[in-house]
Amino acid sequence: RRVVVRSGNPSSIRDLQKVSAGAAHNVLVLSPDHTSSLSDHGNIKSMLTTQLACIRSLQQIYASLTGEEMSAKGVVVASAENAPDMLMGFTLIMPTSFQQHVFATAALQRGLTQVYQEILDHTNGAALHLFDLDAHSPHCTHLNNLTISEIEEYFPRAVVLGWLSSHDVLHENPANTSTTSSTPPTASSPADVDATRAKSKRVTMNPRKTRRLPPHAQLVLLTRDASITCSKRSAHAWIAPHAQPHSSTAPLHTASPVSGRQEKAKKMLLLNFVNQWDLLTSLDSPLLDGTEVFILVPHALEFLPQGEYVKFVVQEGHSGISAEAAADFDKVLDIDAFDVVMILESRLQDGRVIDENDARAVAAIMIIMEKRDTQPHFVVAVMRPSSLPVIRATGLNNYATVTPVLCNELESGAISQILWNPDLLLVYRDFLEPSWGVRLDFVDASSLVPVQTKMN
Repeated sequence: RRVVVRSGNPSSIRDLQKVSAGAAHNVLVLSPDHTSSLSDHGNIKSMLTTQLACIRSLQQIYASLTGEEMSAKGVVVASAENAPDMLMGFTLIMPTSFQQHVFATAALQRGLTQVYQEILDHTNGAALHLFDLDAHSPHCTHLNNLTISEIEEYFPRAVVLGWLSSHDVLHENPANTSTTSSTPPTASSPADVDATRAKSKRVTMNPRKTRRLPPHAQLVLLTRDASITCSKRSAHAWIAPHAQPHSSTAPLHTASPVSGRQEKAKKMLLLNFVNQWDLLTSLDSPLLDGTEVFILVPHALEFLPQGEYVKFVVQEGHSGISAEAAADFDKVLDIDAFDVVMILESRLQDGRVIDENDARAVAAIMIIMEKRDTQPHFVVAVMRPSSLPVIRATGLNNYATVTPVLCNELESGAISQILWNPDLLLVYRDFLEPSWGVRLDFVDASSLVPVQTKMN
């Protein structure tokens, strides 16, 4: 792909016309950074509203001139304070929402972080895709009224995870209780969306194999092939008629599945906390029922977080890298008592992540391990991919395990996927919120393999 850069004012109609904003199929609007002169939330909100209105007006003009249907997709990234009053068809994403929830999964189940990072990074490995049956008509009419088990046979290179359908369609089956609503349970959901879109769409993940696909639904597929399409023949149809399934005279015994989740952490330590409330919401999960999360902050918080399953303890002290912080690890905390230490991004007072974030993370691991006799697990926010080998080696050389979370890559990968298909945001919300919807889990693969038992 070719990247073309133009300088100008995104709130200027003349400059928007210069980049053909009206003809754009996908539009991404970002909030100004912290160095901008628009430091007041009201100014940023007004500016973003102006930009969205001008872009939509130019798109309407383009559609009327060309006779084409206006189907442009747009995403705006803004905090709750800066969110425009009217989204005008754009999808709203809260900044850092994805990385905070993936960060929490590293504390819940360590190995799952790599799975989520691969899914969110659309340039590497498998990713989620929405397959619209109506858009592929008439090539996929043979899938109508089939069960999920039957539909899977027509997608041999993908895993069918569920579907996305209109809310009205699902209301036709009120007795069904296995459908997950896309409406967020709390105000601090992984990523807020346009209220109109949230009401009109609904996600059903991990449905029973006997359930039939509702009309006008989009399949949620996990695949490496972005141009995936359905096969004309099912997988069973390709098997030679004379082929017989393998049989054995010895009975097969399958052991009960054993979860691969590690032992639940009893105490967690959270460093560099700066109003990452979505992270606390994700940590308050039944998977951590009874766990204590200590938040070390330099100043008292505006309000104390209250968890349903997790007990949050706010402790004032130095959480940065300094002699005072090292002393506080001895004075106010029993550093050996923590099973998991989470090191968030090091930020300035204005919210910007400092350039030395990765170096400070290395220093934090070294300082904490100097004061410990046990082997904790570190979850570390990393900004640059080149720092990953150093972060991992630091933990290994100091007898600790480390799960690095590559923050920038997660956010950019997720935003780019949602930019191409905004409805994916509802699917990601269902995946990343551990307290509702579906979630990924580990299962010991050896327990699923049939084992021949000796006959007496």
